[in-house]
Amino acid sequence: MNVIVALAMSWCVAALLVPVVPRLDRLFAPAVLVRVLSAGALVLTVATTSSAVAAAACLLFVGGGAVGWMAAVLIVCLLAVSGVRAGRHGVRVRASMRAAGLFRDSALRDGDVLIVEDEVPDAFAVPGRRPVVVVTAGLRKSLPAAEFRAVVRHERAHLRARHYVHVQLVELAALLNPLLSGWPAAVRFATERHADECAAAVDRPATARALARAAMLCSGSHQQSALSIVGGRRDVVRRVQALRHPRPARQRRWAVAVAVVVMLALLTNAVTTADLIQDRIAPEPREAPSVVVG
Repeated sequence: MNVIVALAMSWCVAALLVPVVPRLDRLFAPAVLVRVLSAGALVLTVATTSSAVAAAACLLFVGGGAVGWMAAVLIVCLLAVSGVRAGRHGVRVRASMRAAGLFRDSALRDGDVLIVEDEVPDAFAVPGRRPVVVVTAGLRKSLPAAEFRAVVRHERAHLRARHYVHVQLVELAALLNPLLSGWPAAVRFATERHADECAAAVDRPATARALARAAMLCSGSHQQSALSIVGGRRDVVRRVQALRHPRPARQRRWAVAVAVVVMLALLTNAVTTADLIQDRIAPEPREAPSVVVG
């Protein structure tokens, strides 16, 4: 029974969090939520993957008959498919980073800002060794000076906080664990809200106007980058409304404490399942296999 609980714990936690994750922005400040989601996705992926491997090892080495072997093969196949999907995602991200090098190495950049001759209104951040904020001429001409500066501050915040790392980590975790499929949208919204608040620290009304105007200008365009100032268009209304209210209150410490406790419990569970694998394949001297699975 203790083995079943250990193997199922991380999957149960992931399932219970499915309806909770979209509402976490009510408990955490944007900057904290970005880190909680990326760390939680990493911990959950490690825990669920280790439990799946442990389950397959137990079925194969303990002996579960034909049904056990079939279940173990199914688990291995699902893990392999998830690994292939994650690998393909990594290849696409690497190709995108290489393509983005054209912006980073442009001789037309003015410091960390590059205005590109494109009438499609857009603005996005390009990470790397020489990060740059890219703004199209179409958006630049449509924004007053104060709103343009707000857009630049927003994109600089993405680069400074390395939001692209958190987003890619969560997207990779979602490919490895289908129960995390809703997490990428949540972390993208959190990164946009964090960048909004960083930009609004200088001029909150101008930041709200810039976001609303950029969303209106981009609404007729089908070409939009993943790191665009608009982000998810369905979330723009929520972001503008948040900017029309005072800066969020201080972080609720109890929420952070609960998140830390849950992640520590999941890490402990991952270590336990790893120990199960070792005990199934190569039991320690004087330790009967029945002690582990009983």
